[in-house]
Amino acid sequence: MRKTALLLIAFQFCGHAQATPWQTCLHGAVSVPLEHYNAPPSMLGSIDGLPARFFLAPQASDTFVFANHNVTFLGSAPEDAASETGEATVFVKMLSTVNIGALTLKNYTAYVADYSAPNNITPALQVELGDHFLSHISTLIDRSSRSVTFFRYDDEKCPSIGDLLPSPKTKLHLYQDSYPLSNTVLVELNGHPVRMKINLSSNRTLIQKDTARAIGIASEPDKDDPVRINAGNTVGGYLHTFDTLKIGSFLLPHPKIVIASTIAYDELGTDALNHFHILLDPLHATIWLSPASDPSLTKEPPLPWTPLHIRKYQAAVHDKVTAPKDPVHSGNDMLKTAGPDR
Repeated sequence: MRKTALLLIAFQFCGHAQATPWQTCLHGAVSVPLEHYNAPPSMLGSIDGLPARFFLAPQASDTFVFANHNVTFLGSAPEDAASETGEATVFVKMLSTVNIGALTLKNYTAYVADYSAPNNITPALQVELGDHFLSHISTLIDRSSRSVTFFRYDDEKCPSIGDLLPSPKTKLHLYQDSYPLSNTVLVELNGHPVRMKINLSSNRTLIQKDTARAIGIASEPDKDDPVRINAGNTVGGYLHTFDTLKIGSFLLPHPKIVIASTIAYDELGTDALNHFHILLDPLHATIWLSPASDPSLTKEPPLPWTPLHIRKYQAAVHDKVTAPKDPVHSGNDMLKTAGPDR
């Protein structure tokens, strides 16, 4: 039997006596079906009429479009970009119309990396929606309804936004330190505190060898082989089974985590995060988690292809004068394109 959507539960909660009606709490809510359930959450849509797959990437500074050889974009002068899993040439491009489910964005600026997706991957366009997009709105990944909902929330008149999630739940602070510790959360690995980026487009949780050494994991010099982190990319390192991974108040036993020699920072991937409903609240620099009960979410991920894990150049691009401007004036304006409030 299909489970009740979290937002419907929240609406019923907000409708109780002496509580603010939910209609005045959420504005411009648009729900988009999730494409995969035990892989990085993705949504189908289109860019200028061409089919596209969209990933949520709060670890990225901007929106990146990865295109295979079947699609070529023309944009500004090319810029070289590098990451731990490869190199790419990117263009700044104005996209006339971006459709993500029922959400429509007009004249949206993004970075395009031509020829960066395998030709056998469909659709031809794979997109990471970064902080450029996500910082204006709240985003709920609802495992019950298998959907992603974008919305604005009225904090002044309504209960805590965390009440949209069922109990038990936990609240994580999103640190905004300088790169590479920007957009990180504090977790505990084998009881040791570790700062990790939230990476919702990564199949795997990864830590640097220096981090592993700092928490008492001896390096294994004979285990520095390519480890597949999705269907197209590998990093140097090896899989290690840790005792525990504690995220907020929730403890995950015996997680398999990649100890990598070729990454710039530690990141929390969807092999761990798919255990939870996820609520991104960038306006308050917080992330809320609540356990999801669907067992299919917690099995070994199938490692589908996801966009290149571009890291190092994102911070540099973000600081450049030529970095794309915010494609919308505010979160309110962005969601107005999606139609009336629901």
